Amino acid sequence: MYIKKVLLLKTTALLTACLFIINGIVWAQEEIIKVFPPHYEEEAMAACELYEGKGMYKEALEEACRAINCNPKNAVAYNSRGYLHAMLDKFDEAIKDFTRAIKLRPGFADAYFNRAMVLSMKYKDYRSAVNDYSKAIAINPQDGKFFYNRAIAYFAVGNCQHAADDVLRARKRECDIDPQFAKRLESATCRQVMQ
Repeated sequence: MYIKKVLLLKTTALLTACLFIINGIVWAQEEIIKVFPPHYEEEAMAACELYEGKGMYKEALEEACRAINCNPKNAVAYNSRGYLHAMLDKFDEAIKDFTRAIKLRPGFADAYFNRAMVLSMKYKDYRSAVNDYSKAIAINPQDGKFFYNRAIAYFAVGNCQHAADDVLRARKRECDIDPQFAKRLESATCRQVMQ
């Protein structure tokens, strides 16, 4: 009986969403959440993404926690919760969640990237950040933001040649480069990294 009610609620929510899709996708997603409260992992993650997209980080954090409670082995949920902790200035919790996501899925490039961002921006631990950016790059060498952020960390530890190399790699991957950073790097290396 319970399963039939759940399926009926889900069907009703989806029909409501489809009927009003012309009014906007966000409204339709909100209707799904109102009709079917997210207490399953997938629904919690969908609600998390919805709230995060609206800048409602506390609500998104609650949904990420709910997803983790449903499945403590969900690396994506830990990564999302880590990001939300960082957005709420809870950096120690963010590092723990990114580390947990990496333990659950060692090939999770975004978790390495996110942990590196917190390590470099909050803790100024640029050497550890370079290590995590390098791991993200090894997993996904096509993402220009990995190279660009590693360049910033390399620059912070005084390794300007590696920084310049990474800026060039990031540009090949069509990543936007801060012109002020590029000028500082060009001055330090006597190499042109922007054209």
